[in-house]
Amino acid sequence: MAYDAAVRGDVETLQRYLDAGMSPNAGVRLEEDRLHWYYHQIDWDPAWQRLKTPLIEGAATSKDCGTLKLLLDRGADINLVAPDGMSPLAIATYHGNLEMVRFLLDHGADPFICWKDGSVPDSKDPGIRSQLERARKTWRARGVTKPHRGTHAT
Repeated sequence: MAYDAAVRGDVETLQRYLDAGMSPNAGVRLEEDRLHWYYHQIDWDPAWQRLKTPLIEGAATSKDCGTLKLLLDRGADINLVAPDGMSPLAIATYHGNLEMVRFLLDHGADPFICWKDGSVPDSKDPGIRSQLERARKTWRARGVTKPHRGTHAT
């Protein structure tokens, strides 16, 4: 499955899916989504069943940036969000992956995309926190000053 290849950092397999015509902005319905929300005690919203988890989310959970780079090179939207509202940047922040956070911010990730509760990505890790603060300062200069929702995969 393409999503699994993105998570594993398997660039070759993901490239085969994309070469076969899969959109880099494709979303997939994951069976484990409902279990994920239950585990994290997030209220299940039945409307989420129509939403899909973007491939770029899987790439953001990977340990390296290879699959993420491939998706972006093929035109993926760096700010697509999962059904729970998590952006790739939020996921990399959650996993404490400073290299991924830097990569995402360097490639235009929006640090103001918020979760369902209105909060934006943050971290106790000083390196990640510094990157997020610097990015928010840059985005404020562009006129983005408050949290907003991202775009869902189709």
